[in-house]
Amino acid sequence: WLNYLKLYNPSKVKRLYLFAPSYSTLYLTLKHLGEEETKDWLKGEKELVFKECEVGLEIPIHKDFAVDILQKGYEIISDGEVHFPKEPLYHIYIFHGTRDNMVPIEDSRLFVSRVKVKEYREVEDDHRLTNTFEHLVNLYL
Repeated sequence: WLNYLKLYNPSKVKRLYLFAPSYSTLYLTLKHLGEEETKDWLKGEKELVFKECEVGLEIPIHKDFAVDILQKGYEIISDGEVHFPKEPLYHIYIFHGTRDNMVPIEDSRLFVSRVKVKEYREVEDDHRLTNTFEHLVNLYL
């Protein structure tokens, strides 16, 4: 969603709610799965299947996704830099679990230190916000 807003700046968007967002999808995918597992996917030759062991999900990632990320510069955070407007035209709300083992909470902290957001909350929860998601939705939506 951040890339959509960054690249297209849609006028109808007023608010964006992000729950444990990934700002560095390609980097995190490579980190979790390794270079050998992702080499054909990086070339756009094969779909990648990401297995979420905690809940038994298998998530296929389209074979052209990595190529698209590389060609269009989709990484919001890379090499410690935030590639996003400092003063967005819409309100951004970010919620991140302090026990998130998929997306580093430090990325959200870096993002909000450089980009004006309406609300940033760290909650005592995991990546899926298992215990707090419903409460956050009811509170903010």
